[in-house]
Amino acid sequence: MAEASRKLASEYSGDEDAVLRDVDRCVGALLEKGLVQALASVTSTTAELVLPPAVRKTWTAPDFEEYTDMWDLIKLDPIHETLEAGWPIAKS
Repeated sequence: MAEASRKLASEYSGDEDAVLRDVDRCVGALLEKGLVQALASVTSTTAELVLPPAVRKTWTAPDFEEYTDMWDLIKLDPIHETLEAGWPIAKS
């Protein structure tokens, strides 16, 4: 992540250490929620990030927002757990 943070810091006029901390924090949150998985080994790849000068902006830390207001409905089994009208119901 150090190489990616260095490139991001150079493109977004940010402090490299601050960018690395922000990226680590964001990736840590994604790992904790199970949205991404860590690989045992990573092969090095080369990618070029080039933005025109007019597009460059100040670094802003990535943010992760979790919306759980409908989580109970998402976990329902709409085929097997239904009322007579066909609407899913939660198990007792």
